[in-house]
Amino acid sequence: MKAVGLLLIALLAFTACNTDYEVPLPNKYVLGRISPGEFVVVAPDHRHILVGPTVYEYAVVGAIITGHVRAPGGATSYFIIDTDKAALAERLGRDSWNRELAACGVRDVRLVPPSRPARRYGVLDLFRR
Repeated sequence: MKAVGLLLIALLAFTACNTDYEVPLPNKYVLGRISPGEFVVVAPDHRHILVGPTVYEYAVVGAIITGHVRAPGGATSYFIIDTDKAALAERLGRDSWNRELAACGVRDVRLVPPSRPARRYGVLDLFRR
């Protein structure tokens, strides 16, 4: 019984941040889809969700990841992650978000919805059917 419990704990730890697909971000952060229409930002250790659900718009400017989050109840807010400093500012209103971005030296951010990364084709793909 003890072994079964340990096995379950190990499996949960292994699959804690299992995502459908991932978009690589700076410094090994990841934007991952956890279900249709639900996206999260995962820490470089790939075990901890830092932001979400759900990130419905985001942008990357150098080492800065920023975006717009919609909570399950419908409330919205903004976040900023400075990946060089591993610093997270979350639950920001639009004005404080703009001030924080300016403090990071970021201006004119264009947020876009998450999307599946484009598939890259190689020479061998020409021979596969």
